[in-house]
Amino acid sequence: MIFETSAINGLVDGGTTYEPLMRGLACGLEAILTGMTVGELIANKRPKRRAALLSRLERLPGSGRCLAPPNEIIRLLVREHWKRPSDFDWMNVNVRALPYEVALRQRDFTNELCMRERSEQFRVQKAFKTKWTRLRPKLDEILKKDPSKRPNNYQEAVAIALRDGGVLWGLGQDLYKLLFAADSGVNDHKGRCS
Repeated sequence: MIFETSAINGLVDGGTTYEPLMRGLACGLEAILTGMTVGELIANKRPKRRAALLSRLERLPGSGRCLAPPNEIIRLLVREHWKRPSDFDWMNVNVRALPYEVALRQRDFTNELCMRERSEQFRVQKAFKTKWTRLRPKLDEILKKDPSKRPNNYQEAVAIALRDGGVLWGLGQDLYKLLFAADSGVNDHKGRCS
């Protein structure tokens, strides 16, 4: 079971009313955390609250396992796909975040680190919002010219995204370009990104 931040906050806020749930979780489930959740928890500006959240984590069964943050998972998947595209299997890519696991066990979070993580959380949130806000006028213009292009449900939106030249392919190309931009051999990979 993967726990995200609001669930852990709920377990802390619920106090003893959540004890039956805590006992139930211990009956054969394993709690896995995401790097993003760990980042959000340690970014709490109140040290006592942060300590309470981390203490609750320790009580979750098998809570020492962490998955990498989304950007790192994508980087790992793209890297492995790049190496062996014909026999790529995303299920065989190790996306565990061992440094997060060690830091959780050792409670290796200084107040300075937590505040840096808080600033980073807000920076990423702002960048994400800015990127998609800039896209909105372009989409509105397309839909104004041809309202039939607006999807009526999620299935239609996915179908549009998957079309040749659709948004999914553009995002994929951008991911490859970004992830390999720092690679010293980026010039050798250009043809594979287009």
